[in-house]
Amino acid sequence: MNFSKRTMLVAVSGLALMSAASASWAQDATSPAPVDDSALGDIVVTAERVESSSQKSALAITAVTGDALDRAGVTRVTDLVKLVPGLEIASAGTLTQVYIRGVGANAASSYAEGAVAVNLDQAYIARPTAIGGSFFDLERVEVVKGPQGTLYGRNATGGAVNIISRKPKLGELSVDGLLEVGNYDAFKLNAAINVPLSDVVAARIAGQYAKHDGYLSDGYNDDDSLSLRGHLLFEPSDDFSLLLSSDYYQQKGMGQGWTIASQKGDWIGPSDPRSQALFNAAAIARYGPALGNQIPLPRNNGYVDNNTIDIRATLTWNLGFADLTVVPDYRRSKVDTIFYPNGVFGVIEDIAKQRSLEVRLSNKSDVLTWVVGGYYFHETQDTFYSYTQGLFNQEVNGDLDSKNYAAFGQATYSVTPELRLTAGARYTKEDKQQVGTVFCSSLFCPLAGVRVPFDGDLSFDNISWKVGGEFDLAPRSMAYANVSRGYKGGGFSPIVAPNTFGTEKLTAYTIGIKNRFLDNRLQVNIEGFWWDYIGQQVGFLSSGQVAPGVTGSVFVTENIGKSTIKGLDLDVAFQATSGIRLGARIGYLDAKADDFVYTPASVPFSACAISGAPPRVNVNCSGRDLPRSPKWSGTVTYDQTVELPNDGALLINVSTRFSSRYSGSIFYLPEHQQDSYTRSDASLTYQAPGKSWSLGAFVNNIEDKAVLTMAGTFSLMRVDYVNLQPPRTYGVRATVNF
Repeated sequence: MNFSKRTMLVAVSGLALMSAASASWAQDATSPAPVDDSALGDIVVTAERVESSSQKSALAITAVTGDALDRAGVTRVTDLVKLVPGLEIASAGTLTQVYIRGVGANAASSYAEGAVAVNLDQAYIARPTAIGGSFFDLERVEVVKGPQGTLYGRNATGGAVNIISRKPKLGELSVDGLLEVGNYDAFKLNAAINVPLSDVVAARIAGQYAKHDGYLSDGYNDDDSLSLRGHLLFEPSDDFSLLLSSDYYQQKGMGQGWTIASQKGDWIGPSDPRSQALFNAAAIARYGPALGNQIPLPRNNGYVDNNTIDIRATLTWNLGFADLTVVPDYRRSKVDTIFYPNGVFGVIEDIAKQRSLEVRLSNKSDVLTWVVGGYYFHETQDTFYSYTQGLFNQEVNGDLDSKNYAAFGQATYSVTPELRLTAGARYTKEDKQQVGTVFCSSLFCPLAGVRVPFDGDLSFDNISWKVGGEFDLAPRSMAYANVSRGYKGGGFSPIVAPNTFGTEKLTAYTIGIKNRFLDNRLQVNIEGFWWDYIGQQVGFLSSGQVAPGVTGSVFVTENIGKSTIKGLDLDVAFQATSGIRLGARIGYLDAKADDFVYTPASVPFSACAISGAPPRVNVNCSGRDLPRSPKWSGTVTYDQTVELPNDGALLINVSTRFSSRYSGSIFYLPEHQQDSYTRSDASLTYQAPGKSWSLGAFVNNIEDKAVLTMAGTFSLMRVDYVNLQPPRTYGVRATVNF
């Protein structure tokens, strides 16, 4: 499909006008229609740093309540793809890669930073390794699509994922618990207690332990994790509150593995003898027995021993003219892992410490809503990693120091009660420094045994902005249009110079409409978007300089030229009766790489056009769809509550996620392609009177579909591999609430 910005805007405007006409017909323009017991509820969100209904927020946001997350079995960030179209999430070793509408970062090294900002209780999580462990005892999750350069700023080119935990409640003593067992020897236990310590002080403590055997035949893709969270709330009045919070996450087990693409339907792991036979045959075929047998085969000795601790505070104070919010945060993340990226024996040891402080003033009235603030961020990383390939071995020690300063503001002014205009801007200053050494050994290494130093110093500044307007077509219908700019700073690859990459920017043009019809029982939201994406940062395993004039296999990041991303989102919810709710979230995406050229130092396995010769090879993928960008994706849900004579209830939940085909890598090989698929989940739960306890059964991925999240090729030979979403899982789940 080939259409212009004007065509996109006309098409969405036409849909908006049809919805507006329906709104005028269905609603009284002067007073809201009465709401009955079967009406759809509103979800209060804080994505724009002030409280508002998701239906009154002029942006593309998917807000999912904690109860809905529990029903869908969401206990980790990768599970969110079941609920949000246009969202793709993959795990690469210990790194989490989050993509929204084709925009993300294929995190490849310890230095990697995401292009979608993930925040826990307003505190930004910098490391892709530190996102896990947050998905329990949640109030809601907000997925905001599109650049959030004004209010979020740092690394929010594609959007933001806001995780909001449940907070203490004054004067309430309560206990919540969940126990789940299933196949793959799965066991999950989480619990939370809310304790009133005085009239103005309350505490909430929650924890989760999750364990299951590996989904792959050799034990990889397992889980053995512990998460803890504590809150202490001091609220002496309605005008002042201080919340002290801390999170701890420990991840163990064998960790993330992959399967050879031709074996993905059988869930065969990398150290399985069947995989090793294919590896060995490919190595000997390319290098002969003498060299081929020196390439180490993947083994079952992989492990993960990661932990993260976070300490933060949230102060809110009504000063009369404005609300003051202060959020200081300290997070320490440790990575200790052995894994096999691209079939190579890899070791990573990394300690990252981040400190941040955000201070905001805000006020909301019928005429003017505004937010101004400042942000400070400082992160230090001490990282070590090594890759052993037999023919070439390498070690890297690196220290990275990043500082970020920002000032921002945004205001929405009501020109009339129905018409509001918004404008905002953010100034960012960012400094990065790195020092380190590269050590090279073994065959084909001209400087064997020599530690070669590298360093670097970078500085960026940027102004991101947003302008827009919104108009109430009826009491429950709002049309909006925005233009916004997002920004992500450049950085380093941990090798000798040239070792830097530049910034990326995304300008988004958005038009949409949000509606409620039929006495608040039918919701129809439509959004069209056009994104101009310049300088996208792409990471890959390639040959780079590990010493002056000496190449070796390293993870590098480069900027590609330009991409155009356009599409439509449709979000429909229908409360058919007081006990039946239907939902559909559908996204259409046309994400085209207009100028996509990257330059490894050796010839990669790729379906793209290749020219040049080592040490500078041009790989031209221009004209292709961006990786992880299916044309169509979505989720269809059916929820039913059957009231029983004893005042209990039977809860039925069925959902299906569907997706059209997409490429799982920047190499676009046929083996890296995910064909169209559906993955369906279902659960049946008995809920006791008063919701004091429940007992149910569930099954996820009923089709047992092997769905790849990312793909690659072993760098020394043509063996293609894929990372997979979980296979079919099932079990029983019990909850208590008192």
